[in-house]
Amino acid sequence: MKHPETLPGSILGKRLKVVKYSEEDEMQSIVICPYCGNETKYGDTMMISGIVNCPICHDQCVAQVMYDRKHLYDRYKEHDYQPHGCEIKGGEGNVKQGN
Repeated sequence: MKHPETLPGSILGKRLKVVKYSEEDEMQSIVICPYCGNETKYGDTMMISGIVNCPICHDQCVAQVMYDRKHLYDRYKEHDYQPHGCEIKGGEGNVKQGN
């Protein structure tokens, strides 16, 4: 059985790149955090305003997103807070890898 290269990430269409897939428990799979680029367990990821982050960068991510939302709303709407995520382009099977 082929393991998935990505797992669902955010409501914004980004997916999480899988480093090591766990067949026993998908939540134990190791993924790349789309916000900071560190490896983390899939089950440890969190979300704020549709932006996925991990325990390592959670405080920084929340602070940045909330600041931008309050003071720089245009940036908040347009900025890619998940540069390390995989974005789906043109439907299923057409995945563009992030940085």
